[in-house]
Amino acid sequence: MSTVFLVSMLALTSCSKDDDNKTTPANPPDDGTKRVVWVDELIYYPAGEGNSHSSGDFFRYKFTWENGQLKRWSEYDIDDNLKWYYDFTYENGKLMALKPDNLHGESITTTLQYDGDRLTRAYESYNGSTRTYTYEYNAAGELVKRSLENSQSVEELTWENGNVVKVVDWYNGNIGDGIRTYSYDDRPNPLRTVYKDVALIGTFMYEYMSLNNVTEYRIQYDYDDDEKVIPYTLTYDGDYVTTQRIDYSNYVETKYIHYSDGTGSTPQLCNIKVSCNIPTDDRVVYGEGVYTAGSEVTIRASYAGEYEYLMHDGKLYRFECWSDGITDPVRTFTATTTATFQAIYKDIYPQ
Repeated sequence: MSTVFLVSMLALTSCSKDDDNKTTPANPPDDGTKRVVWVDELIYYPAGEGNSHSSGDFFRYKFTWENGQLKRWSEYDIDDNLKWYYDFTYENGKLMALKPDNLHGESITTTLQYDGDRLTRAYESYNGSTRTYTYEYNAAGELVKRSLENSQSVEELTWENGNVVKVVDWYNGNIGDGIRTYSYDDRPNPLRTVYKDVALIGTFMYEYMSLNNVTEYRIQYDYDDDEKVIPYTLTYDGDYVTTQRIDYSNYVETKYIHYSDGTGSTPQLCNIKVSCNIPTDDRVVYGEGVYTAGSEVTIRASYAGEYEYLMHDGKLYRFECWSDGITDPVRTFTATTTATFQAIYKDIYPQ
C-alpha cells in the first residue's frame, strides 16, 4: 500500500576507483560524533571573459540535528543574519514534511507518494498549477528514472558502487540538458547525510545521492562537439572532506564544511563593500561581494572612463577618485581583509 505525505517547500530561485582493495568508510555516524553542522559556500566570478569586474556571493547553511535526523536547514548572510529556513518533520524514520519560514511569499506545496520506503510520485503545486514527477528504481532500490508527466522531460541515471555515474536528460526524445558522467573518490560523502532526503524532490541534486565525493564531472551537449570537463578539488581531514572546490568555465564554487566534532575548514573572509557618494537609485559601482583572502578583486565605477559622466537630480557629475585616493575608476587588488571603497563623483555642472 502506498502512503501520501505533504511537503511544503519555498520556491528556490551548485566512476573511477584509485584502489579496488580499499573499503569505503561509512557515512557520518548517527551518534552525533561526526555530523555536518554548517557549510560556508562562496561563488567567485573573476574579472575577464566578459566580466568587467569581479563578484563574490556568500551563503552560510546551518543544520540542526535531533536524534540523528535533520530538523532544520537555515541560511545566514555574512553577518550571521537569518535569511530563511526549513523545518523537517518525520514519522517512523521517514521524511514527512519540509515547512518553510513563509517569509518569502507563496510556497511550493509538494505531495509525496511512497510505495514502502520508495518515493514513487511527487506532486508540486504552485499558484494554481500542479506538475507531477514519477520515479522508477532498479532491483537494488536505486533511482534510475525521474519523469515529468504531461511533458517529454525524463532523467535517466546509471549507478556504480552506490554512486550516480551517468545522467542523461531527455526532452521530446532528444537529449535536452546533455549527458553527464561523474567520477568519484573512495571517501564518504558528508553532504549526502544532509541532503539525501530532499535530493529527489525540487532541484534534482545527483551528487548528494551518491556514497562518495565527486572528483570530476563531464557534460556533453548534442549541439556541441566539445565535452566540457568540470574538475573538483577536495581537501580532507582524515576520511572526511573539509573543502570542495568546483572550477566552472567562468566561476569557482567552494564549499567549506564544518563537523559537529569541531573539525572542518574555515576560510578567512573579506567582505568588500563599494558605494557611491551620489545618492542615486541607479547602479553606479560594481565588484562588491564576499571573497576569500588572496582572491583577486576588481571593482569599477560604471560612470567612469568610457562613461565618465553621471546625471543626477539635474546635475552633471564626473568620477574623481575612490575614497582612498586611487584615481583609476577600474582597479584590481588582492583581498586581505574586509574593506569599504566609495566612488567619489564631483559635480561639474551646474556648480
